[in-house]
Amino acid sequence: MRLPWGSPNSTAAPKPVAKRLWASLEQPMKAVIEAGFEEGVRRDPTHQAEWVALVDGDPTQIDYIQQAATKYGVTVVIILDIIHVLEYLWKAANALFDAEDAKGAQWVADRIEQLLQGQRPSLVRCLRRAATVKGLSPKQREPIEQCITYLTNHASYLNYRPLLG
Repeated sequence: MRLPWGSPNSTAAPKPVAKRLWASLEQPMKAVIEAGFEEGVRRDPTHQAEWVALVDGDPTQIDYIQQAATKYGVTVVIILDIIHVLEYLWKAANALFDAEDAKGAQWVADRIEQLLQGQRPSLVRCLRRAATVKGLSPKQREPIEQCITYLTNHASYLNYRPLLG
């Protein structure tokens, strides 16, 4: 896969400024998100910075972030962590290719490139078409259908293109 900053003639990848990360195994999710917003408001009281939240797709997590954004009057860009998307794509690839077949890895690379280029609808069509062409049974199609559902349910959080610079 070739990203925009990977070519010899391109500029370096964008760098985050004053990035902060929050996580806890001891505190409830809502408390961690609330602490993140409190720190964000302290550091950016006039909301001049672009606020970005990287999520794993948990609907409760997204809901808490949206609630906190409303509470603090902040616009937050919510982005789905690409690692979680890759997990679903690999499961779909494993339904389409034998484990030893190197075509599976290339297929995943091609699909993630589609997604990074903002082509989620064509990616979903590609998944459906691949399962149909392969002649998979309903049981064999399950990982592909799960991937499609994940991509569809999280469509608004898959806008990677503007982040790529």
